[in-house]
Amino acid sequence: GLAIIDENYDIICSNIRFKSHFGNIKKLTDLVLLDRKTRGQLPAFEFDKSFNNPLNDMEALYVNENNADLFFSISHTSFMEGNERRLCFAFKNITNFLYYVDIFEQLYNGMSTQTIKLDKLIKELKRRDNEVHRQLLLAQDIQKKLFPRIRTLFGNYEIASKITPANQVSGDIVFFFERDQTHIDIITADITGHGIPSALITMLLRTSLQNAINAKHSPSQVLKDINND
Repeated sequence: GLAIIDENYDIICSNIRFKSHFGNIKKLTDLVLLDRKTRGQLPAFEFDKSFNNPLNDMEALYVNENNADLFFSISHTSFMEGNERRLCFAFKNITNFLYYVDIFEQLYNGMSTQTIKLDKLIKELKRRDNEVHRQLLLAQDIQKKLFPRIRTLFGNYEIASKITPANQVSGDIVFFFERDQTHIDIITADITGHGIPSALITMLLRTSLQNAINAKHSPSQVLKDINND
């Protein structure tokens, strides 16, 4: 919207776009412009100051007759018409632009907030993961003590064992038992699955196995006793 004013702030002429925004106002001083952020009224134009200091891209808020907020970027230029000084004001409607800027700012702020929350969540997950890892290492240490490496002699034979779990703990078991001077029981088992659940079952199996072997039953009876447990 364009408007040309004289030194008395009378609007000498204006274009259709200016009138569509502000109606048929006679003086530029009749135009009430507000600060875009504080919504406080902006100081009135001073012709002399404006004539000597061209204003570029001042943003202002105007509330129209429908109480709708319109935002403008205002600039002006000064010129002489004969001996008369004139100011030509240009009002560029930036309402839609600022509307989208606000939307992007809200989206950005929302994303920043979510990023902070996600960062906190990741840190909490890492903390919990470290705690789980620590407990798994503890479980691994307990399992190693329950199932130590075997290295022993039986007659002319040397017997040794080693278990390497796929994870920190496993459901594997190797067990040796000297039934008498000429017989030795070798027990191996693999619990279905991996990790803590199978390791817990393995520990229960070891207890049941130890009780069955202590009774010095036959292998078939040992299995029956374990199944009954």
